[in-house]
Amino acid sequence: MKKISLICISFILIFALAGCGNHSVDKPKLLEETGIAPYPLSENEIYVLDSFDIDDRNSQIVAFNVPIEATAVNVHVYQLGEKSNWEHVADGGATIKSDSGANEISGTVAMQLKENYSISFNLNKNYQFTTDEIFPEFTQLGSMAVFLNEFQEIKINEEIPIAIMVSDSGGDMRGYTIEDYFETELFEGMDLVQAITVSFTNK
Repeated sequence: MKKISLICISFILIFALAGCGNHSVDKPKLLEETGIAPYPLSENEIYVLDSFDIDDRNSQIVAFNVPIEATAVNVHVYQLGEKSNWEHVADGGATIKSDSGANEISGTVAMQLKENYSISFNLNKNYQFTTDEIFPEFTQLGSMAVFLNEFQEIKINEEIPIAIMVSDSGGDMRGYTIEDYFETELFEGMDLVQAITVSFTNK
């Protein structure tokens, strides 16, 4: 039997069960203003994700609302290089379009971090991809992930960091924030640092 990624199953169940208590399916709680922000999960949605061992330590769903001129949502994955520069690892994207007469486009981006350092994505519920597994040359003793935790404005064709993952063979690790994406020297000494950004393009 074909394997189906956990994130795909999660989305199917999230939107199938969201309204099972009153026999109607609720619309996703997407943004009403232009920007991107964490998607607020209901109790039913949290329960479903927990059933697949998916929680806010290893996954996130963000909702977006972009101007009508946007034509695609894109995810970019980076790994911190030896010179403290972000090195491109993978990209994925999906076209987006508005409902007839609408002035903005709403949708979601979901990500799940795997134990093998690969990352699964679901873009706007209609495109999925997973990055390659990483085989580190160290024994991990500490790790952490930080995600976008508040509303951010969207500028067309500009990347917005939404997740940073840090792994290290040492026992000491400082706390990080999503804004540290722009100050890579703060990750000095860490064995593996990955970052995820999202952009909305009109090209």
